[in-house]
Amino acid sequence: MIETPTDEKTRAAMERAHQERSQVLVEAWRWLFPSKVSR
Repeated sequence: MIETPTDEKTRAAMERAHQERSQVLVEAWRWLFPSKVSR
């Protein structure tokens, strides 16, 4: 299976977007429920 540079860029961009989205969710959870998140 041959991966083209465009596929590599797309996958990297998708991973970055997913990480940013999950980070935003974590921040929202911490802001909404500060007592439940002790870590």
